[in-house]
Amino acid sequence: MRTLTIDASFDLICPWCMIGKQHLTQALAQLRQTDPDVSVRVRRHGLQLLPDLPPEGLPFMDFYVVRQGSPEAVARRQAQVQAYFMHGQDIGQRHTLVELAQGMGLDMLVVPGRASPVRSHQPVPPNAPDLASRGAPHFVFNQRAAGGHARGVAPGLGHRAPSLTTERTA
Repeated sequence: MRTLTIDASFDLICPWCMIGKQHLTQALAQLRQTDPDVSVRVRRHGLQLLPDLPPEGLPFMDFYVVRQGSPEAVARRQAQVQAYFMHGQDIGQRHTLVELAQGMGLDMLVVPGRASPVRSHQPVPPNAPDLASRGAPHFVFNQRAAGGHARGVAPGLGHRAPSLTTERTA
């Protein structure tokens, strides 16, 4: 039987991590259907995305201005969140982002494409010191293929499992 070990790192208060956890659950159900001879071991790790945040927190706008860089950047991010969660728009599409930017009075000639999930063939320890900088949730498959975020690599796990499962058990 082939074994797939997944190191899943989550920040326990991150809403994107909850979405990523749900995607992982769905991907594992799909994997059980498409490749039942793969034994899966999931190791969960806590990940604190903002370790320097004081225990009492910060006022919302102060926190997000520092995090996003300016009040204008906060407004742009809030527009994206509203477009996605309140209006069901696909903010992964260039034309949607251009429309949002233009609606805020920004002249957008070029909008960068969506970034690809991080992929690596080098061993990735589940407790790597820079793991928080990679985002959350973060998944490492057999310590060599990594990816993350809520949309992450987990939904396509079923199609990738044969290439990820190199450990064999008796």
